[in-house]
Amino acid sequence: VRGFWLLDLGFVVLFGSLFLKTWRIHIVFSSAERLRVLKFSNRKLALILSMVVAFHVILLIIVSASSGTWVSVITIDPDRPKYNQKGCSSSLLARILMWMFLG
Repeated sequence: VRGFWLLDLGFVVLFGSLFLKTWRIHIVFSSAERLRVLKFSNRKLALILSMVVAFHVILLIIVSASSGTWVSVITIDPDRPKYNQKGCSSSLLARILMWMFLG
């Protein structure tokens, strides 16, 4: 689940900021045809991006809370338990819900 959270939030921050910068350039140049001056501060763009990230965090919390996830122990050497690895597993329904809601 942690890897999925990091992957999703990293994707949202990266492409959300790229989209917002492209959108700002589009608005500035499209308003130039009408001879209007528009100002978009970085603070306003950061606020929009933080709202999108907050929305994704809420979705991640809902999906993570509703899905059945558990820790599975992978035994590599039964005589040396310190080499055992732990992994996060979830049901097929939980994975389908995560990909359906979060992409």
